[in-house]
Amino acid sequence: MVEKTYWAVNSLTGRRELQLFPAVGGWRSKINGVDNGSTYDILVRDRVTPVTTAAWATALEPWAMRLVAEWDGRVKYAGWILGHDWDSRTGRVRIKHADFRAIAARRALFGVGPMDLPDIVIENRSLRGLMGEYAWKALVDGAYRWALRVTIDPADRLEPGPYTERIPRYRVDSAENLWRDIQDRENGPEMHFYPRWSPTDGALEDVLRIGTPTLTTNSIDLIDAPKTPLIGFGYTLDGEKQRTGVFGMAQGRGDDGKIGVAGIFDPDVGDGPLIPFLDAKHDISDTTDQDVANSKAREILKSLRKPIKQYRFQIADEALSAQAENGTRVNVYYQGDEMQPPGWINGRVIASSHKVGDRFLGLEIQ
Repeated sequence: MVEKTYWAVNSLTGRRELQLFPAVGGWRSKINGVDNGSTYDILVRDRVTPVTTAAWATALEPWAMRLVAEWDGRVKYAGWILGHDWDSRTGRVRIKHADFRAIAARRALFGVGPMDLPDIVIENRSLRGLMGEYAWKALVDGAYRWALRVTIDPADRLEPGPYTERIPRYRVDSAENLWRDIQDRENGPEMHFYPRWSPTDGALEDVLRIGTPTLTTNSIDLIDAPKTPLIGFGYTLDGEKQRTGVFGMAQGRGDDGKIGVAGIFDPDVGDGPLIPFLDAKHDISDTTDQDVANSKAREILKSLRKPIKQYRFQIADEALSAQAENGTRVNVYYQGDEMQPPGWINGRVIASSHKVGDRFLGLEIQ
């Protein structure tokens, strides 16, 4: 059985401060975003070894501490402690926590100081390079209490490309908003921070991985489904972003810029359901070539032609479940369901979660 351990960890040093024993609650982590609604109810009064009031105050200090869920020595989740609620009747304290990217909404690319300095200019980078440079400036490039224990591959951060960005200081853009701007662009890469115990000093750190543009890690192939069943199966079918036609509007389009067009009668778009026409404009990179503009619009329409189907389930095998993480590709044969026809489900973990008492990770597949 996989041993699950929980810790309060100092966010600046990465050192474990106190082992925690949750009674109920859980966590959720997703690619390209933050889940802010997670809580744990922690046992205070029923501990075998009592903890002093001062030690509890230290261990639960918002932002100074992170809540870590560890499976057989591997960090599965490390969220920021945002606050807590103490109830003396139950002897439990409810901790509110959020995934790593919560801090990015509270940091610009520079700290509080003089504002009459030059704008920040990042030249000749790919979209991946811009994303990595934003992370470096907002989370690493600074002194104590600014520089977090974050690892960013220099090859990602310095990846060359055609993009030059000027960030006016007066806008005070948060790193989160700058990342989302990149992610929303054509071929905008995905990103995620993966927590781990450092191989160098054993303390907690986070490793930034940037997709190309999709972020993938390992693979889990469940060929013999009866021996590896899925439990808690469900899905969501979402047609809100569905389109039958796209007008590709170039970003910063000049007089010579072209508007790309793509519709369902284009043979390269592919088949889709018979629905009323749903047309909308979408951003594409600037181009003066009509064929290029049409091609960019066509690629967008391909991704929006059908509704998005997102699966959720648990893999009822502790060893395999423990291998899963955000970005894992999962291939599984599923049958015997009233709403889902039998067949292979091939997708990628875009979010993972866990609740106290569950043996397996909750996976969201798309």
